[in-house]
Formats: sequence, C-alpha cells, structure tokens
Amino acid sequence: MTPDLVWRSIDVTIGLSALIMALLLIGRVIETRRQRAAARDRARGQATLQAFMLDKDRPEVRVDLLRHAEAVVQALSVIRGQEADRLIERLREVGLIEAMAKRLRHQGRRPDIHLIEAYAHLARPEDAQALLESLPRARGAYRRRAIVEGLLRAGAEPDAELTIILLGGGDQITSMDCALIESVASRRPDEVEALIARGSAMTPEVCAALATGLGRTNRFSAIGPLSDLSGSADDVVAVAAVEALGELGHPLAGAAVLHALYADNPRVRLTACRAAAQLRLTGLIDALTDCLDDPDWDVRFEASQALVSIGSAGLTRLRKVAKISTGRSGDLARVTLKEAAA
Repeated sequence: MTPDLVWRSIDVTIGLSALIMALLLIGRVIETRRQRAAARDRARGQATLQAFMLDKDRPEVRVDLLRHAEAVVQALSVIRGQEADRLIERLREVGLIEAMAKRLRHQGRRPDIHLIEAYAHLARPEDAQALLESLPRARGAYRRRAIVEGLLRAGAEPDAELTIILLGGGDQITSMDCALIESVASRRPDEVEALIARGSAMTPEVCAALATGLGRTNRFSAIGPLSDLSGSADDVVAVAAVEALGELGHPLAGAAVLHALYADNPRVRLTACRAAAQLRLTGLIDALTDCLDDPDWDVRFEASQALVSIGSAGLTRLRKVAKISTGRSGDLARVTLKEAAA
C-alpha cells in the first residue's frame, strides 16, 4: 500500500469516527429532549387534574383536560378507591371519554400506545367500541397487544379467534401474547371450546394458552376439549391440558387424568399426578400406586403426595405398599407416611 493510500484511509477512518460521534451526540440530545417532554406532559397532567378536582366547570380546565388526556389519566393512576371512582365519573361527565374515542379513530392504523392505555382506564364495556374498531386495523404487534389489554381491562374482551390471529397466531407468538390469549379464553370459553372441537390449526403455544384459560372457567363443558388436548403428541399442549383438568376440579376429569398417568412423557405423568392430587379421586389410587415405581423420581414423589391428598384411602394404600414392597416404591411409601404423620 502506497503512503498516499495509507493517509487516505486514515482520513476516512477519522471522518467516520467523527460522524459516529456526531450521531451519538444527536441521539443523546433527542433522547434528553424526549425525556424532558415526557416529564413536562406528566407535570401538566398532574396540574390539570388538580385544577379539575378543585373546579371542573372552568372552561379552560376542560380544554386542558382534553388536550392532555393521556397525561391526566397517567396522573389519575396513583389515585385509588372511591376517590378514583368519583373522579373518573366526573371526567366522563365533561366528555373526556368521547374526545379520546375520536382521537383513537382519527389516528387510524397507528394509535398511540399511551392513548390506548388511558382510554382503557376510563372505558366501560359500552365504551369499548373505539378500541374494538382499532384492533383489526392497528399496525404492529405491540399496538394490538395494548388494545387487547385495554379491552380486557374495560371488560369487553375481543373474539378469541380474532385475538389469536392478530397477535401473530404462529411462530411470532410471545409469552406475553399467550398470557393475553389465556385471559381471553377464560372469558370467552364457548368460542375456545368450538375452536378446539373443530381442530383449528394452531401452534402448541396457542393451544396450551387456550387450555390454561379453559381451566380457569370451572365449566363442565370444558372437560371434553381439554381431554382431547391432553392426548396431544406435543408435550407442551398435553401438560397444559392435564394441568387445566386438575384446575377444573370436576370428578369426570378423572378419566383423562388416568390416561395421562400412563403417558410416555414424564412431564405429562408428573402433571397428571398433581392433577390427581387436586381431584382427590379414589378411582386413581391404583394408577398412582403404579407411579410409585416410575423411572422418574419427580413422578414418584408427586404420586406419593397425591395419595396423601386423597385422604384415608390413599394413606391405606401407602401403608400396604410400605408393608409388602422392598423396592423403591416401598421406601418412598415409608418416608411419605413418616412425613405425613409428623
């Protein structure tokens, strides 16, 4: 390399370094200004809310209230109890909810996250139409997630299948999305049971979330769909379904739990033992006794605890195993009985 090229390369390196430093400084300035603007908005919201609490009839206060709606609701979030309820009702009276709904519709495909959260904080189920309209057209998973959260908070959960589709419905689904799907499933169980019954194509994570949501409903009709999912070849789905069957606590869930106690996957057998402990069915005692000699230690332990949970019949079986077995099932039964008696 000639000296001229060396000097040129040095000049280019210095120029790039200077450009990078300038960009970093600009970014720092922009971020600082953004933080200051956010702080000013919060301060305005607090001041506006305080002025409104003192005198809601002043026209200039109502104008500021609508202008700084999101900041006002953020300030409102620190107020609790009956005072918050009364204040929210007054905010609704001056038209804040209608003004926020208009802004949501006006923003179209890119609604502001803070506006969504603020609107959901004030909205009642009958006010949720603006959020429902925003959901299918909103761009970006984080916006859709915020809208679903807002609808749940407002008590107007969206259609279960639509929620799954709009939150990704496939490989893009996140744990946060699954938590939202669980909440929607627990509130719209009829739709979820129909989805499972017709074998809709869904990822294992989504199926597991739906199963978990159904487990919170205490519905007899959920036993059939959950029993179907408990036999899934995917252990994520099977574990969630068996766990949900235990949460339901219905005696008729025992048949699916019994089948799961003999599953090939130890995680499924482990979950089935825990579900059996919740159901406390004497009809599961024989299968749980078999699990006392399971190759997996965790399964053996959970089976012993399940027998204790069943009560006198389970303890009687443990005493019998402790008396006649000289293997690991007998050792475990003796230790379990000693701990139960302590």
